[in-house]
Amino acid sequence: MPNPEINVEIENFGGSVPLRGFNESELTLSVGQLIELGGKRSKRTEVAALNSDLAAWDYEATKLFVFSEVVKSFNAVLAAQEKKSLQSEIIDIAEQFLQRIEYRVKAGNLSPAETARARVELSSNRILLQAAQRELASARYRLAATWGGEKPSFDSVNGDLNAIVSIPPFESVLNLISQNPQVARWAVEMQMREQELQLAKANRMPDPTIAGGYRRLNDVHASAFVMSLSLPLQIFNRNQGNIERAKLRTRQAKYQKQAIELDIKVRLTESYNRLASVYEEIQTLKTDILVQAESAYQTINQGYNMGKFSFLDLLDAQRTLFDVRSRYLDALREYHYQRAEIEKLVGQDLSSLR
Repeated sequence: MPNPEINVEIENFGGSVPLRGFNESELTLSVGQLIELGGKRSKRTEVAALNSDLAAWDYEATKLFVFSEVVKSFNAVLAAQEKKSLQSEIIDIAEQFLQRIEYRVKAGNLSPAETARARVELSSNRILLQAAQRELASARYRLAATWGGEKPSFDSVNGDLNAIVSIPPFESVLNLISQNPQVARWAVEMQMREQELQLAKANRMPDPTIAGGYRRLNDVHASAFVMSLSLPLQIFNRNQGNIERAKLRTRQAKYQKQAIELDIKVRLTESYNRLASVYEEIQTLKTDILVQAESAYQTINQGYNMGKFSFLDLLDAQRTLFDVRSRYLDALREYHYQRAEIEKLVGQDLSSLR
């Protein structure tokens, strides 16, 4: 409610004779109250309640965004750890190769040039290990930043990048867009804009102010009560500007809602297509390419020990195997990234849609 107003008024004092001093003065003490008409207070209360609901939806949207960023950062650390382990494994194998080649060079079975090649390969892999270590450090800092940490207070994270689920049909995912807080909030936003319009229209009606009080007349040594009623004349300002503004904001909300829904549909389509593609890539790599690369490497490694293949053949097989394993890790990381992005857009775990 509008607050009441208190008014103190002193008249006929401090003038020329005979109004010098306060002997002929009049003192009036009154209290006035603005009476709101047209349901202004209820409409204003409704606007405030809808604003509170919007704040709750915005909180849900922010919470979902933060959760998604934590999932992405966590899986990035997992992938970086695996990349580092993979690169360390490559170096271990390269060091073993170097020892075997040096032994065979000393025995006169290989040219010393093979030793130089092995050392170059080992040095290159050590550079890649340093890059993997830096990437892991950056990923750990990004994860710590999601909870406000200035630096990571952990050395590693535990998880399973291979924990993947089949992709549900696109239509079933698309139908969940309405659960996205960024979309759901617009139903409340539309109500609030409409209520603001009704409030602006109600403000066209003038509100009277009723006042009553006590008056002391010192010249006749008497007292009396006073009452007053005031009413604004709605001649020039009939709240036309605010009404027009509220109408435009109501129409604007409709187009903003459509724009948000379209943007989310586009992003969802892109993420879904990318997720479906990388899911197929993971299945192919896991069941076919990785198996063949591992088999080829083992065959050439055994043949190299028997002198059937050259060092370059073995090196090529090794590179192919570890490139495929690295690609597999990249695909797993991309899978979890796109899955988190989709779950942020639809506000639901994809595993519940299988």
